[in-house]
Amino acid sequence: MASFASSGTTIDTVINVRDNLIFTISSMNPPQPGHVGVLIYEMMKLASRTGEQNVYVFFGSDKYDSIDYPLSCEDRTIVLNFMIDYLKRNDTTVAGVNVIFMYEEGKHNGLLYFRDKINQYFSIAPGKTKQINGFFVAGGDDRLAMINSVRSIVRPDLRQHFNNDIEQVHLLRDESRNQKFGEGSFDPRDLSQISSTIVNKFVDSRNYDAFAAIYNGWLPPDGIKWLWDRLTAVRGKGPGTVSGADATFPSMFTKTGTVMGHNPNIGGKKRRTIRRKIKTIRKRRTNKKRKTVRRRR
Repeated sequence: MASFASSGTTIDTVINVRDNLIFTISSMNPPQPGHVGVLIYEMMKLASRTGEQNVYVFFGSDKYDSIDYPLSCEDRTIVLNFMIDYLKRNDTTVAGVNVIFMYEEGKHNGLLYFRDKINQYFSIAPGKTKQINGFFVAGGDDRLAMINSVRSIVRPDLRQHFNNDIEQVHLLRDESRNQKFGEGSFDPRDLSQISSTIVNKFVDSRNYDAFAAIYNGWLPPDGIKWLWDRLTAVRGKGPGTVSGADATFPSMFTKTGTVMGHNPNIGGKKRRTIRRKIKTIRKRRTNKKRKTVRRRR
């Protein structure tokens, strides 16, 4: 099981709310600034207004290396966290809100995984269940099917714990974005126009400049290049591919960190400490040998 919070926050594997559960269910594959600047941002602002510390993103699929799901959950989390950090630097009012990504190996359906986690939340302390005042699911009108499914997936006996009905967090989306893309008037600075579909279209047409324009500022240059290489490797295999990129394609996780920065769980001071210990051990061994030679003399 794995769930990752944005940098500098605590990693959780269970839902933890004060009064309001704020979440969305989406694959975000490939991730793009619209996911952060529109979808996640609206959740963070709502959390800030209601005094919540956490908002949750349930990934819709753990499948990857295919034309439809090119990135693993870990790689998506890294890309999204870099963009979330950029957002927090530009709006300090949401800096205290944690974005927690929830997913689990083998759970290919985000709705079913959400059902498991909400059931877990209410089963931790039977008879002493905390009430949830607000139950908010974020998504545009194009995600109404998902929102209605959330309503139906929560068991009737659990709904007694919600003081209010499930509410939709409405998003500002440009519904004419695909038309604008076709007409050549697409604006990469307008987050309401960006979608994963448009990102993929730039990849398929090998238009790197337009692709990079979407991510400029949100990701460092080497991160943009990594994402481009990954998507072109996968989508270049063509429709219907089962395993897109080669298994040897480098993940954003490397032995020394990530492509876009140091991985705090690997390397760093710990590695330097190990090197120092090795040097200390070698010195001790050398000194012992010298003392032994002196005694023999």
